[in-house]
This record gives sequence, C-alpha cells and structure tokens, in this order.
Amino acid sequence: MEDNLLYYKALKDSTPMMSQYIAAKSECQDCLLLFRLGDFYELFFEDAKIASAALNIVLTHRGKVKGEDIPMCGIPVATIDNYVSRLIKAGHKVAVCEQLENPKDAKKRGYKAVVKRAITRIISAGTLVEDNLLTYNKNNYLMSLVPVCKKKKDKIDQVSFALIDISTGEFLVNTVDYSEISSVLENYSPKEILISSEFEDFAKYVNKFTDASITKLPSSKFNSKIEKARLEKYFNVSTLDSFELGCDAEFSCCGSVLEYLIITQKDNLKVLPIPKKILMNNYLVIDSDTSKSLEIMNTNGSESKYTLIQALDKTKTAFGARMLASRVAMPIVDIDMLKKRQECVKFFIENKELLNNLREILAQCPDFERSINRIRFNKFSPKDMENIRDALIVSEQVREMVFGKNIPHEGSCDFESLRDFSELRDRLKSSLVEKFQQNGELIAEGYSQELDKLRYMKNHSEDLIMQLQDGYIYQTGINTLKIRNNAIIGWYIEIPLSQKNKILPEFMHRQTLVNNIRYTTEEMLELQDKVMKASEDFAQMERSIYNELVEIVLQNYESISETIKLLALLDIYTNLALIAMERNYVCPEIVTDAVLDIENGRHPVLELLQNDFTGNDCDLSPDSRVCLLTGPNMAGKSTYLRQNALLIVMAQIGSFIPAKKAKIGIVDRLFSRIGASDDLARGRSTFMVEMIETATILNQATERSFVILDEVGRGTSTYDGLSIAWAVIESLYKNNKCRVLFATHYRELTALSEKFKDIKCKTLKVQEWEGKVIFYHRIIDGIADKSYGIHVASLAGVPKNVIRRAKDLLVKLESKSGARNLPVEPSDQIELSYVQASPVEEKLKNLDLNELTPLDALNFLFDLKKMMN
Repeated sequence: MEDNLLYYKALKDSTPMMSQYIAAKSECQDCLLLFRLGDFYELFFEDAKIASAALNIVLTHRGKVKGEDIPMCGIPVATIDNYVSRLIKAGHKVAVCEQLENPKDAKKRGYKAVVKRAITRIISAGTLVEDNLLTYNKNNYLMSLVPVCKKKKDKIDQVSFALIDISTGEFLVNTVDYSEISSVLENYSPKEILISSEFEDFAKYVNKFTDASITKLPSSKFNSKIEKARLEKYFNVSTLDSFELGCDAEFSCCGSVLEYLIITQKDNLKVLPIPKKILMNNYLVIDSDTSKSLEIMNTNGSESKYTLIQALDKTKTAFGARMLASRVAMPIVDIDMLKKRQECVKFFIENKELLNNLREILAQCPDFERSINRIRFNKFSPKDMENIRDALIVSEQVREMVFGKNIPHEGSCDFESLRDFSELRDRLKSSLVEKFQQNGELIAEGYSQELDKLRYMKNHSEDLIMQLQDGYIYQTGINTLKIRNNAIIGWYIEIPLSQKNKILPEFMHRQTLVNNIRYTTEEMLELQDKVMKASEDFAQMERSIYNELVEIVLQNYESISETIKLLALLDIYTNLALIAMERNYVCPEIVTDAVLDIENGRHPVLELLQNDFTGNDCDLSPDSRVCLLTGPNMAGKSTYLRQNALLIVMAQIGSFIPAKKAKIGIVDRLFSRIGASDDLARGRSTFMVEMIETATILNQATERSFVILDEVGRGTSTYDGLSIAWAVIESLYKNNKCRVLFATHYRELTALSEKFKDIKCKTLKVQEWEGKVIFYHRIIDGIADKSYGIHVASLAGVPKNVIRRAKDLLVKLESKSGARNLPVEPSDQIELSYVQASPVEEKLKNLDLNELTPLDALNFLFDLKKMMN
C-alpha cells in the first residue's frame, strides 16, 4: 500500500523519464512493466518488489518522490527471456516497454529530450511464442470460456470455448455441456483462460480442474454483437456464415480471443487462422478424473515419465510429438479412419529400411512449425529463418524418399503430394549464412555482388588504412608514422613532434600534443567516409534482402503448414511402427459390436518397468458385458482394470497394442472410478467424491461406453457399501448396458452372476505355500476365497503384535459363532453385530396402506408405540 501511495505521489511530481514510465504503466496496470533503460529493463515501485521476490534479485532504489526512495530492480536485456519465463511461471503478466530510438537521435530533438519508448508487447502464459519459454512437445493454448444459460440466468447449461496456440497457428472453437468442460480442460491443458468477470462462481469452478492462469475481463469483451463485428473486420468478410459457428457464445469466445491478442501483441498480430469447429462426436470422451486415474497424459496433476504418452512417444520432431500428444488425449471413434491409420503403421512395419531412413532424416528437422508462426507474428529471430531453410532441406529429402512408395494415408493427407520446395530451399541455402551468430551477418557471401562490395569495404577497412599508412611512411620517410582512430576526431595521422618537418604538403593539422602531432588528409577523409557509408549501406541492403526472403517464406505459409502436417504424420506412423516391432504389439481388429476380446493383453506402461509382466485375457461381449473381479490386495485387480482401458485408448488412436490378439468394439465414452481421494477445498469427503464419480458414470454411460470401477462402496459401512455396489452393478447392467469391469472385495456381489447369466466372475490366481502367499497376477474364472489383507499388512511393516491379533480376530470372524461373540481385549468396548430388521420395521413392511381406514391407522400407531416401549 505504501508503494502505491508513493506511485500516486509520483504522478504529480516526477522527472521526465519517470513521467514516461508512469504513462506506460497506466496502460498495463495488471502487468509487471519492464522499462528499457540502455542495457537493462528496470522495474519500479510495487513491480520492483514483486519481481525482486519472484526472481531473487537485489531490490534497490533509484530517484526519489517527495523525499522518498523509489524501489527499483533491473534485469539485463541480453537475458530477458530467462527472467520473463520465471515471472510467467510465477503467475504474472509482463509488459515490455522498449526504446524506439537511441539516445543520439533523442538529443537531436533537444538536449533534455527523453528517448522515445512504447509498450511493444504484453506477455502472458497463453501468448508465448519463444522456444525457450515453451515446452517443445506440448501446445500452448490460450482459451476463452463463455457460459450458456438457456433456461435460467443462474443455471449454466453449456459452455462455449475457443482455443488458440499462436506458436503453431491453431484456432479451435466448440460448445459442450457444462458437465464436459472438465474433459475439455484435461484434453487441451490451456495455459491461460479468459473469463468474464461477471461469472465469479464459474471461474472458481473452472479453477478446480486446471492450473492455468485465469484472466478475468469485463463482460463487454464478450458481447456477441461487438465480437461478431470485430471478427468480420479482422478477417475482412461481410458475413461469418462460412465459419460455421453454432451460437452467439462461440462468436463471443472467438472475438474475445482476437481482442486479447490485439491488446497483447500490439502491431504484430498479422493474420490469424480462421477458427475451426471441433466435432466432438468424432472423439472418444475421457473426463478429467478418468484421464488422471489412467495416467494418460499426467498423473495426479503432475508430470510423470510413467504416463501413456511418455510410453508411446519416441517421435523425432517437436511438431510430431505435439500431434501425437493431441491424438492420445483425444482418441477417435471413426472406424474407417482408424483402419487407415493402422494401414499406415503396418506399412512401415513391413518396410523397415524406409522406416529407419525416415526417422534418421526426421531427427535433423528443427521445429519449423513454431518458427513459421513466429515469423508470421513478427516475433522471429534469424534462427527461425535458419530453421525454415534446414527444415526444407529435410522436407526435400523426405519427399524423394516417399515418392512412388504408395504409402497409405488418412483422409486427404497424401504423402505423394508433399510440396516441391527445391527452389525455395536453394534460394535460402545460397542466401542465408550457414550459422547465424548474435549480431552477426545474415546474408551469405556470394549471393549479391553489390552487397559483397560493401561487405569488403566494411570488413577490410583496417587493411585499406594500413595500405594508406604504408604509403605515407614511404613518401615521408617517417617510420614511426601511425594512422589511428578515436571517437572524437575519427581517423588521423600521428607523428612525433620532432618529425613535423618531413610532412607532405597535403597533411592538414588537426591537433598538437606534448610529444606528438596529428594530421589528416583529403584522401583519408574520403576513405573514412567510404568505410562508414559502406557499413551503413551494407546494413541497409542486407536488411532489405533479408526482409525480401522473409516475405517469400510467408507467401509459402499455407504450403509449409501442410508440409509440417505431413511430416508430423510420417513421424507418428514410423514412431508407432517402431514401438510395435520393438515391443511385440499386435494390430487390433476394430468393430462396431460392443466387444472387448483381448488375448494375453499387457499394460503398456508397466511392462516397460517389469521384465516379467504377466499378460491376461479379457472377454466382454453383448452376451457377457459385465465382469466381476474379486481377489486379494496386491494381486493386480486395479492394474488389470487400467490395462484394458489403456488398450482401448491405444486402439482408438490407431496404434497397435500389447497383446497376442485383440478385437475391440468402438467405445464412445471411457469411465474410471479407481482410487480414493478427498476434495477438502469443496467440502467433499472421500466417499462423497467416490459417489459423485459413480453418479456421473450412471448418468452418462451408453451402450457403447466402457466402464472400470474399483471397490465402489468401500468408503462407508459394510452393508451400506455392499448395497450401493450391488445397485450400481444392476443399474449398469440393466439400464446403461455398457461393458464393465468391476473389481471388489465384496464376495457377496458374485451372487449377481447367478441372477444374470451374462455377468461373469473372475479372480486372480493365488497360492499359499509354506506360510507364504504367492501372487501369480493371472486372471482366472472363479471367485476369491480370501483377501489376504493381513499378509499385505505384514509386507507393509505393520508391527507383529498387531498382525498376530488380526489373525486371531480373523479366525473368530470366520468361525461359526461369527462376529457376535468376538473376544475383545479389556481396553476394547466394541461390539460387532449383524444388521437385522426390528419387529417394528417388519410390521411396517407388511402394512397395506390401501386397506387402512383412518381409525385403523390410529390404532396401528398406538400398537407401534407399545412395541417401541
């Protein structure tokens, strides 16, 4: 607060430079302002305190306001990216105020003139484009969310969203049901989300499912009429009909994203892609909880090398890795498309030499997807042009490799159509220096004769001066004559004072020192002007040639983008083919029937960590849709459940899977209820969370869905839990009619297999041998007879006295006397009894209300009261 007061004092009484800072700060109150002063970016007032703490740099002061020190800290211009990255990760937005001229030019306007400065960019988590600020194998999405209330103003029915990654040029839009927004957030993992400030509760709800920065904007930024007009003006169209956006909220999303980018990118927002409508019906729906439970992309909200994407990613290019991650996050349901993807993988398995050659050359391809988009947004460096050139060299090699090979392809992505970039490649090879150096030359020698002349003059000025010096020494006979240079008088001839009588007539006096005397000549002045002009002309001509090359690259943006997509597909297919060969994967048969027939399936992640992973079968069909799995702790029930769900995900991205044989009916939604966790922030116990997840499954699963449930009902009393689990299985079987794997310790549930013939019971093979328990991790027909919980407790290090006591109690529980006569230790006051209906409950149960008169009802109540007493 004190620093804020100091800031407001500075508004009225400050130096010209500080006034300039305050004017810039007023444009970006929600940002930390990096104010360029020479070789440093300075931060002042509260910004300095925040940055100093976040970056662990020294907080000092510069200048005063009303006698009070102004807090200040600074970061070097040369290392700005590193510091900006740390500030963004700490949750801040950063505004960069650059110098638009050098101090010399400022002085031409007057001795006290302040260097011109302006905010050139606002950097936020969702608007990053620099490689060192991005994760190479993940998209960096900026998202806008707009709730849709159809019936009641305070009840959200749907949510429209727009996503853009300006580092790759992807712009997506869609509308989903309110309950599905968590899945969208999990699938796309946005880095920054724009939400109207009027939806505070919605923003809090969204924040539960993401670690993205939430940026709240005024509701006026989401006005559909205004945003429609903004979109029409930006894309220069009279109507947005061709965009195929479905509702006003989708226009609001797209328009708010556009306006935010205009604000943050200033004059650098050239051409955005037209937003593309996502057809959600084309994808397998995996909600946030299921994705985390299965560890598809992340585990428990954090990065992990034991996720499915990590197990499947051996891609050679950054853009290939991003496309693979997108496919794993959103598997498809189109059988024809899946079969085409399988054909592509199969092709490369059968053509190993081509596979190896392609992977070898793709490994040399830089991330030119992000380079071309940095160029498009005018945020590029010479390194990006180098990346384009090197990538086109790779592209041409790939084009020659695949030509005439008849590689299968999906949709319109025909590898025979790879664009011929030989002309552009050759031009960039001949024009650009092989390796860019910081502050070095851009255009290669030999590309332009005019430029080379200027280059020679610029780079060989000392040689020319030495030639002149040698000539003057020869003509005067003064061996100590030197030609020197300083910033005040430029080039000059210097001789000892004792030799002044030997000078030539054309020597013009410049300066006399104690021991030396300095001269110049018309010839030397002319050479000096030529050298200086050559440097200026060289820089100007080189920049002109370079800009021309940049424009040529931008003219090929669409073709280069299409090439990037084709190279990414080749990277993915060769990647999946290599993995399939190395790990002995099989091509699953994809069908429309509701089946899951896996022979000797294996967990795609855990088998990489274990040398002797045990494979298991899974057989679900319309005649056997539900499998009840009983078995002891640590036998592998949860692993088996997750394994089959992951095999479905792999099959529906077009990958081969770890199994001996597989037939998989397409799945529309995947559900998982595994593990226990509470949600204390929202006042929810572990059991409450479990029931919410179970309710979601019961309400949303269809006949084409696949559901895995583990220990439903364990968070409450035995009979409550058993009753809930029983009812859940019945409902899934009768109402949802989906494929279900249900793991439980409630052996009583296996009675359902007698009631419903197509509910099957499976267990895991276990053997007791010489007092030890051996887990085979093998699924077999049958029902578990023991849980072996005490054995697991012993393995976990539970004290021996507790283990002995537990064994004693277990014997009593399993005896004929049951739990009613359990011997308790003196300190225990516990009575375990079976739940039994009371006489009052029995009487009420047998009562027929339809035959009861008012008088009978009154008498019945008196009877109940007597029974209670």
